[in-house]
Amino acid sequence: MFDDLPPFLTVPQTAKLLQIGRTHAYELTTEWEATGGESGIPCVRFGSLKRVPLWAVIKRFGEPPVTAD
Repeated sequence: MFDDLPPFLTVPQTAKLLQIGRTHAYELTTEWEATGGESGIPCVRFGSLKRVPLWAVIKRFGEPPVTAD
């Protein structure tokens, strides 16, 4: 699933991947910056551009859900 994606996603690409709105994805990256990484979508800045590392999306959202025994 992740093989055809670049190592750094744009925020709109991340939104599409997570099936959320573009504006909400930008809000979540801003939240991540404001909380020092406590919540939101991880991102890095390249000048004024925000990019979301693919590894961070996989680590934070790509793991299967945990089921209670």
